[in-house]
Amino acid sequence: MNYLSPCGRGRPEGAGEGYFRRGLVLKRFQKALRTNQTDAESRLWHNLRSRRFQGWKFRRQHILQGYIVDFVCLERKLVIELDGGQHADQEAYDNHRTQALEKGGFKVIRFWNNDVLSNLEGVLETILNTPHPPLRGDLSHRGRSKRALKDWYYMVKESLAQNNFENPLQEAKWLLAGALERDNSFLTLNPTYIPSPSEEIKIQDWLQRRLGGEPLSRMKGTREFWSLPFHLNEYTLDPRPETEGVVEGVLKWVHDRTLAPWRILDLGTGSGCLLIALLHELKQATGIGVDIQEGALSIAKSNAALNGIGQRATFLKGNWGENLEGPFDIIVSNPPYIPLRERELLERGVINYDPSLALFGGEDGLECYRILSRDIKPLLSPNGIAVLEIGAGQKEDVENIFLGAGFNILFILKDLAGIERVMGLVL
Repeated sequence: MNYLSPCGRGRPEGAGEGYFRRGLVLKRFQKALRTNQTDAESRLWHNLRSRRFQGWKFRRQHILQGYIVDFVCLERKLVIELDGGQHADQEAYDNHRTQALEKGGFKVIRFWNNDVLSNLEGVLETILNTPHPPLRGDLSHRGRSKRALKDWYYMVKESLAQNNFENPLQEAKWLLAGALERDNSFLTLNPTYIPSPSEEIKIQDWLQRRLGGEPLSRMKGTREFWSLPFHLNEYTLDPRPETEGVVEGVLKWVHDRTLAPWRILDLGTGSGCLLIALLHELKQATGIGVDIQEGALSIAKSNAALNGIGQRATFLKGNWGENLEGPFDIIVSNPPYIPLRERELLERGVINYDPSLALFGGEDGLECYRILSRDIKPLLSPNGIAVLEIGAGQKEDVENIFLGAGFNILFILKDLAGIERVMGLVL
């Protein structure tokens, strides 16, 4: 803004310094500002209310400590100001106001109107990445709050319940254990434990992120799969419990031949969870994981080493089965199978944090199965098996694709919800 006043937008002639501090006049001025926004203010306001800022509650032209500020997120104590021009008196005033707000615990960031109009993406990234003071309710800046872990559990549980989370009791336990870097039993065994100030800040930060839709596994950077730890990054799908059905299907087929020197292929390996879980169970097996993303391959290699099977696993960049030499005794895959038309139906934690490349299987969700039916056939041993995860309601369509390619259906396994989820195929 480029008008001098305690609220940043000018003062009528003859008005004293305290003029705009009178509540009634401030309210009238606030209303006028809201109906006369600049193009830059309108564009920024529209984006601050978008899904990208889910969990941030911004207010515009808000009265704060006797000033009217352009935008403020009270929960994150973040003030955003826009300026159309600048001169010496305005700069001195802005510095004075910023000092007053920061003294009150707020972080103030400023942009030129032209910044918003010419580089909106850069402005939004700056806002998202701006460190903020302790969140509302945090007592760490006053010393330790003496709030016991059982009290934090109640507060987190209530916040999740009020925001319609399906299982707030369990989620609260997981969130607290993750933020404190303890196992899930710590809360039960230590209800009177008092978190340190830094732990309190982390608990509140994690709570705000969870309320914004971020999965706990993404906050932790790890996910347990087949009782093994797996690191995640932006190139990997967050492994789901139902995907363990692929491992179960393979082991059902292997039966008592667990010490055979199986040769395994995992197409679209992602975090490497399928291949690594199988190599963990089949001690004499070796395997290859293929993915088109270098970022996924690097995390898969890391996970293989983490779980002690790095010497038996190789990870290659490739597009499904192209340029591979068989035969393989076991081929597994959890391909992208969500139809593009269902994109808007996905939960925030999926659409905002899982890579689109690992989610969507074309318009009908079956595109990758068509590719796999072609690529797997020359790679699979005559006495081998291919085990694939399939989407809800896709059994008949996927069966038809593979039957048409010369495969036989050996078994279909259901997940815990009773959904047909895993298909076993042989030649």
